[in-house]
Formats: sequence, structure tokens, C-alpha cells
Amino acid sequence: MSTDTPLKKPHTSDLEKELKALDKQLQVLNERMRKANSVRYRFFMAVIQGFGVALGGTIVAYIIITILVETLRQINYIPIINMIFDSEYFSIFVDRLLHLQTELQ
Repeated sequence: MSTDTPLKKPHTSDLEKELKALDKQLQVLNERMRKANSVRYRFFMAVIQGFGVALGGTIVAYIIITILVETLRQINYIPIINMIFDSEYFSIFVDRLLHLQTELQ
């Protein structure tokens, strides 16, 4: 005895509903593709991305410079390292970093 049931053929109304749904999805997809390929949309997105990159780069640079300046300030309190870095070039470097940090704030 076999318990296999024969496959039911979908009604034509079901096929029509599926075709209409597919057609609607294709229209939506075409509209999205048209919008994504427009010059105005691409330009707007490029401007937004440019601002994001500039803002993110500024924040990351500020964090790195702040960490570097604070680390160099702590090094001045260690006598042996203070003797090594107690030169005119090192003080100019630290002064420039402090000036850069104040400009970024």
C-alpha cells in the first residue's frame, strides 16, 4: 500500500495571484533601481558619505592625538626617560601635539 498522494495542480487563480505579486515586486525593484542610478541620488549619497568620512577621521585623529599627548605627559614624570626626552626636539614635538590638540577641540 502506498500512502503517496498525487500532487495537486494549482488553480489558475492562484497562478494569476502569484504572477500579479511578482509583477508588483518587479515594478518596485525597477523603481528602486531607477532611483539608485539617478545622478542626483548618487551625488547626494556621495556628499553624505564624504561628511561621514571627514567627521569619523576627525574623531579618530582627536582620540589618537589625545592618547599620545597624555602618554607623553606621563613619560615626563619618569626621571630616566625624562633625561632621554629632555631635549629641544622633544619639547618642540610635544608643543606641536598640544597645539594640534587644541585646534581639534
